[in-house]
Amino acid sequence: MILRLQFEARKLGSGLDLDSISQGGVIDLRDLTRAAASVAVMEDLLSHPSLSPASQEGSIDVVEKLRPGAEAVAVSVRQAAAGLMNELQSQSTSATVSSLSRLGATLQVYFHLGELPDASWRAVSSALATAEKASGHLFHPTAVKRMKESAQSEAMALAEVEAAKSKDGKDDFKAKDSRQRKKQLDAIYERLYIRKLREKRTAAASKWATEVSDASSRVWNLHRVLAARNDPVTRKNFLEVVAGSEVPKDFAGAEEALLQAQNENKDIENVTDTLNVQDFSLFSLFWVQLCLGLAGRLQRLLKYDGGSLESDVASLYPSVRSASLEMVTELHDVMQMGSASSDDATGLSSMGSGWNPTGVMGGSAGLEDSVFLGGAVGMDGSLDDPFGRADEAAGGGMGASADAWTHPNSSHDAALDADGSRPTSDVSPIASSSALAVFSSQEWITLQGEKASDGAPMGFSPLRSSFLEQCKKRLFTPLEFMFQEA
Repeated sequence: MILRLQFEARKLGSGLDLDSISQGGVIDLRDLTRAAASVAVMEDLLSHPSLSPASQEGSIDVVEKLRPGAEAVAVSVRQAAAGLMNELQSQSTSATVSSLSRLGATLQVYFHLGELPDASWRAVSSALATAEKASGHLFHPTAVKRMKESAQSEAMALAEVEAAKSKDGKDDFKAKDSRQRKKQLDAIYERLYIRKLREKRTAAASKWATEVSDASSRVWNLHRVLAARNDPVTRKNFLEVVAGSEVPKDFAGAEEALLQAQNENKDIENVTDTLNVQDFSLFSLFWVQLCLGLAGRLQRLLKYDGGSLESDVASLYPSVRSASLEMVTELHDVMQMGSASSDDATGLSSMGSGWNPTGVMGGSAGLEDSVFLGGAVGMDGSLDDPFGRADEAAGGGMGASADAWTHPNSSHDAALDADGSRPTSDVSPIASSSALAVFSSQEWITLQGEKASDGAPMGFSPLRSSFLEQCKKRLFTPLEFMFQEA
């Protein structure tokens, strides 16, 4: 053992620039990987009872001379690996081949050190914290109040400017009495306030979706690199190594929800209390835990101050739904590109590790109005759309896509063209060939809370329920005056 210890020490001394590592300099990842392997061997040997000073009458001089150097190298290697991991996790959503290769090498370092599960869970927890921080910024009483107050102040300023222009340029405005001018000013303010408030909500929802998308993409890239990487010596798959570790308490809710889905419709003897290794997915645990936390946050916000903000919070739903739809679509594209550019061994479905030949989220097909009007998707992917062909023959067939009405600058807010039709230049990017795959994906279903577990709301389900309830109240209010009791 002493000879092996000396051999590994000589390898470290001749092939690694410790000063460069300790000072955060540039280092060859191949050297760092070899250093990690040597450090792992040396730590294992130094911890052996026969080489421990406590088990001997006198310490072994050769071993004790090597111990400080080995400990210093171990600290430097871990610092370098942690720095690389933080750097890679802080990058944007667009992962290049180079960044994924660096991530794989960094994970190899952690595998040699025996710390791969801990490092992976730390990265996922960091991404979850980032996403929850973004949710906290949007779904917060102060943020909801600030959006309303800002829209009010901006709308009032614009209304006064517009009223002043009307006063200077139109004689009929000057002829009106103060009450009529006040009424017109209120009408202008109300119109501008509604527009400004919608713009504020759309911008806030878009910022939230961008931050959540960045965090989700980091987890996805980590997951697919783990699934594709095998140790060249032991042939162990990195994702299986992580799957064999204990799921942290921060993801206990997600683990329970996924176990419930895994054991659904199974006989009692086939029920398991651990996630299947072949279906294990870091991204699934991250996404489900994110949706669980989001539902809890929304429930607390809707009940804040006795429900005084419920109407304002519920009004966020159209903008948030539109932003989340674009976010999931972007994630779908990232996953599709990752699967297309990887080897067959790296092919992963978004909620598991099995390869899906029709796409990460279950294939792609167009989501057009014809689908809702009775059209069917053919075996070749074409749409049987008699209504669409009729519209095309009549010169139409370019309607706005789903959720386009939630965008402040969408074609529904634009003026009509000279022929009476709406302009078609601003079409939502959701009207793509992957829309049907997005709507049927587990990510979208989980985020919307359409299949929430018993007693545990998921995703936007509390917000959607509140939004529908507020819509009912608004629709039913006129009935009180239309059908009064005699």
